[in-house]
Parts: sequence; structure tokens; C-alpha cells
Amino acid sequence: MRAFDVRVLTAVNEVRPEDWDGLLSPRSTPFMRHAWLHALERSASVSAR
Repeated sequence: MRAFDVRVLTAVNEVRPEDWDGLLSPRSTPFMRHAWLHALERSASVSAR
């Protein structure tokens, strides 16, 4: 069995866009895309708080 590393990230920009989007289905909603989530964080529309 392979070992896993677990990390808790605090922002979507801690993941490369191509890695994030590469996990999505081609039929995924645009609201799951890295660019959309990053824009929400950057504009302070969402936050960890």
C-alpha cells in the first residue's frame, strides 16, 4: 500500500491551476475551476474566516 502525505492548505493558490483543474471532469461546472475560486479569494468575496 502506498503512503499518503496530507497537508491542509489555506488558499486555492497554494495549488497549481493545472493540477487543480486536472482533477476535474471535462463536464465540471466552471465554478469548480481554479481561476474562479482564486478570483473569489483575491476579491475577498470568500475567506477562511
